[in-house]
Amino acid sequence: MVDCEQIAKQRAENFIKIAEEMFGPMHSSWRYAGVFFQDDAPLLSYAPRDGSVRIALSPRAKENIVVLDIELAHECCHLLWPVAVYPPKELEENYVIPSANVINEGISTYFSILMIDHFHGGDVSSSIMQKLQKGHPNYFISFRAVTDLLRADPNAVKKIRKFNPSINEVTAEDFKSAKIEVSDKLLDILLTPFDNTSIYS
Repeated sequence: MVDCEQIAKQRAENFIKIAEEMFGPMHSSWRYAGVFFQDDAPLLSYAPRDGSVRIALSPRAKENIVVLDIELAHECCHLLWPVAVYPPKELEENYVIPSANVINEGISTYFSILMIDHFHGGDVSSSIMQKLQKGHPNYFISFRAVTDLLRADPNAVKKIRKFNPSINEVTAEDFKSAKIEVSDKLLDILLTPFDNTSIYS
C-alpha cells in the first residue's frame, strides 16, 4: 500500500530546499511538523499550543501527483515566511491568521507553476495557467506580478528579504533599500492585500 503522507513528506523536503535556494532561507518561529491530508482546501495548519505548523493537503492530492505537487509547492513557499506569528497573543484553537499580500501568494503560485513545469512538463504547466486565468484570476494576477518582478531582477526576493525576511510584511521602503526598480503600478499591486478584489477588476 502506498504511503501518501510519506511520499508527500519527501517531496515537500525537496520543494523546501529548492524554494530556499531561490528565495532565501526559512524565517519562522514555528516548528515545521510535516504533511497531512484533510477534507478541505490546502493550507498551512497552525497549532498555537505547541508552536508547530504542518502542510495540509486536499483529498485530490492523494489521487493525483500533479495536484499533490501544485499544493505542496505552493504551501512550501508559505513555510518560508508564515503569516501567523508565534506565539500568538492568545493560545486558542480558533486563532485568526493574518491575510496574505499579493507578493506572498504570487511567489507561491509562481513556484508551484515552476515546479509543475520542471517535473511534469510545459503542456501541464500551461494548462494550469489557463485554468488559473479563467477560474482564479486573483492567483493568476499575483503570479503575473511576481513574474514581472523576477524578470526585472531574478534575485529580487532574496534581496528584499535581506531587509525584511517576512515577505508578507515587506514595504516600498524595503524595495528601495534592496535597490529593486519596478514601476509604481507593479509595486502597488505586489504590496496590496491578496483579498483586495479591486485589483482584479
